[in-house]
Amino acid sequence: MSLRNMEKAQFELIFDIILSTSQTDWEKLQMLEECRYRYKDNQNGLKIIDEFEITYTSDKALQWYTRDSFLFRLVNEACRTENVDQIYTFRCFLSDLSKQLYQLHSSYISELRNSGIDIFTVYRGQRISAVEFQEIQQNIGQLYSTNTFLSTTYERDVALKFAGTGAERPKFESVLFQYVIDLNINTKPFANISHESYMKHENEILLSIGTVFCINSVYPSTENNVWHVTLTLVSTTKEDIALKFELDQRPMLLLLGSHLASVMKDFDKAERYYRLFLEEHATADPSLLTIRYYIEAYNGLGQISTFKGEYATALEHYEAAFRLTEEHLNNENISMAQAYENIAYVYEAKRDYKNAIQIYQKAIELRADNYVSQGQLFNKIGDLFANLTDWASARKMYQKAVESHFIHPLCGIYIDDARSYFKIFSITAGSGTFGNGEHSVRIHRKLPY
Repeated sequence: MSLRNMEKAQFELIFDIILSTSQTDWEKLQMLEECRYRYKDNQNGLKIIDEFEITYTSDKALQWYTRDSFLFRLVNEACRTENVDQIYTFRCFLSDLSKQLYQLHSSYISELRNSGIDIFTVYRGQRISAVEFQEIQQNIGQLYSTNTFLSTTYERDVALKFAGTGAERPKFESVLFQYVIDLNINTKPFANISHESYMKHENEILLSIGTVFCINSVYPSTENNVWHVTLTLVSTTKEDIALKFELDQRPMLLLLGSHLASVMKDFDKAERYYRLFLEEHATADPSLLTIRYYIEAYNGLGQISTFKGEYATALEHYEAAFRLTEEHLNNENISMAQAYENIAYVYEAKRDYKNAIQIYQKAIELRADNYVSQGQLFNKIGDLFANLTDWASARKMYQKAVESHFIHPLCGIYIDDARSYFKIFSITAGSGTFGNGEHSVRIHRKLPY
């Protein structure tokens, strides 16, 4: 369990992204290669890996997960440490495990409802570090979520045996977690897996990774020297629903690259998954939809390289995207304009303002029907001319920016107009004339505050 913050929520989204795609035998071979590498000095472990390769089918995921073997250890390590690369390596097994648990969930819910049960409690006994326990104590009322598939039981006495007796204090605390689950709450799947488990005598309730709980109370037990932590199940959020819609629309590797770059700012991992997408789809049929995905991947790589200051590499990626756009989408002015703007931005970042201006001007021609975008580009080009101390050209561009906004006076454009007028005012003030300064003030007074 771990405190649920923005970073934690983003990891859970990445986990869902990784599991969103269909799996092939290639993914299984990749996973087995990693397992054999990790167990290269363990002959017994290698034998079990061979057994898995020969006998495994997707309906045996829970059986293998509950077996004390390489899978349980490596999968839990990857999830517990939130290692995105390792989770990606085990994606085929994790996907099977999640699907099997989901299938059991609906029948388990029906079984409980038919027995008249709407709310029930499951337990988990655990020794945790003093630091982790202190974090729980200090965050009563806050949300916690599972960072692995969490094993629990109906049997309180069994869970207490795993909690220990507090003999390892002060480094470790003995804790009995009590999870209160309401069947009416929309959440990640959970189920009684006793019939599917390798250890069939254990009455085990397995909770999905990313299941969210609220910490209700933390109190010591006077009878067994164990701390009790009570938590209640929390509903799935609207953001999860929105994500599921997005997962159905775009390839998993692109979603992963985009999320790692734009949200988590992990550019090295994002770059790896963008490149992996291009490699895995190199021989795919060049449908128009696939071409758009190629363009997205190249643009993502271009953005990452620009951020790193690797401008030559950024231009290579953006130019690859441009060539695809020109060849397949040249009748889409917005796509072509965006391709030009991406390349121009790299020249701007390099302070090669003359080339940036030339390419931005090509983008303007393609945005003739979008006065707002045209105005923003005129404004940007004005800034570049100002950087070159070409004041006359800068003033001309700022004037065009204002004129384009007057043609299409949408609410909110006043801010850009005022900025453009202010720049005109600043330039003309330097030459002893104040031009449209008064109009700038009038627009400024209209700005919303």
